[in-house]
Amino acid sequence: MYDSGIDLFVEIGPGRTLSGFVKRMKFERPIKIMNINNCESLEEFIKEVKNNE
Repeated sequence: MYDSGIDLFVEIGPGRTLSGFVKRMKFERPIKIMNINNCESLEEFIKEVKNNE
């Protein structure tokens, strides 16, 4: 995904296992990791996506 230009990774649900795996990887350019586990974090994610359109 990263090699295809993806720089936003989203984990949906409780826990942060997948986010932890992504954080351990070495990337040349910055990435963003977001976790959605409640209404507030979903709203934050929607705002982030709209700001990047």
